[in-house]
Amino acid sequence: MALLLAAPFIAAAPRPSACTATDMAIYQTKGEGSFAKVLQTCGKQCVGGPACLTSCISKAEGYSDPCSSCFGDLAKCTKTYCLLQCHNGNSPACSSCVTENQCDADFVTCSGITPAPPASGAVGLSELDPVDAQASNCTGAAVPTTFPQCYKGGHAVFGLMENFVITVKAFNASTNTGTLDMIATGLSAEQCYDKSFTKSGQDITVDISKCASGATATAKFCSDQNAIALSVTLSKVPIPLMAGLATNTPCTSAVVEEA
Repeated sequence: MALLLAAPFIAAAPRPSACTATDMAIYQTKGEGSFAKVLQTCGKQCVGGPACLTSCISKAEGYSDPCSSCFGDLAKCTKTYCLLQCHNGNSPACSSCVTENQCDADFVTCSGITPAPPASGAVGLSELDPVDAQASNCTGAAVPTTFPQCYKGGHAVFGLMENFVITVKAFNASTNTGTLDMIATGLSAEQCYDKSFTKSGQDITVDISKCASGATATAKFCSDQNAIALSVTLSKVPIPLMAGLATNTPCTSAVVEEA
């Protein structure tokens, strides 16, 4: 009769973290304090591209590439699963979503850094341009006088930019009507050409729903600043986007360069 012997149980060795002792020292001395700013800056430059984020974070802080990828993955996870919960900053709903989707746990496993930085700091939340649709520095209700005139700006959410260019092509001061083009790139690529608009005081009314996947837009012409304060709700983005569009002179291509 053969005697069966149980094989000894050998626990798997824990996976080594991607961040080295040098990386840990960088994080402890400066990285923790600059984490949110670096992620925001790199997110704008890279429009959320993982490889670009890794490279940008590595250059900004001096982390190794494997360690930098852990930070980029944390931002990507939070944006993918918790954009709506986290867009106003770190909150119980945001923290709960990040925990439920293992974003913070995966970061700790990847990096060896614990606790994980706050999710809202990891994603470069909702950076508005200086002029937005509610800003007090949007003043003046005069009419535009130079055509074509281009205005360019954007709004960063979770380290990702939505960029806008509005080209005012014509305006009739006697009827307060005109035509414009609006091009958007980034989170949601949209193109609207030769759209009629009306102006009342500062307010610009234009219907972009048919050319921009059901999007809605409100805008103000800030004649004292020669700028446009734009607020857009896109079907692909669950939060309103607000951006101050500054004059882009000369008025060249309406194609937006990625931030």
